[in-house]
Amino acid sequence: MVKKKVKVSKLLQKRSFINGKAEGEFIEYYENGVIKEKAYFINNKLEKEHLFYDKNGNLTKTEIYKNGIKQ
Repeated sequence: MVKKKVKVSKLLQKRSFINGKAEGEFIEYYENGVIKEKAYFINNKLEKEHLFYDKNGNLTKTEIYKNGIKQ
């Protein structure tokens, strides 16, 4: 019998780029699969809410951005 350990890859970030610039939703995950950060980009600049979560999925901080500037 042969046993083989296989390392399973986990998604740690999800983001989109258009012409090399961040565009749309950005999500970063902890190793346990829980969301760490959620943000939104327009033309490579942060927009709307930038949300931060702890390893249990509890919201810990919210930042608001407009045209890349923290409000």
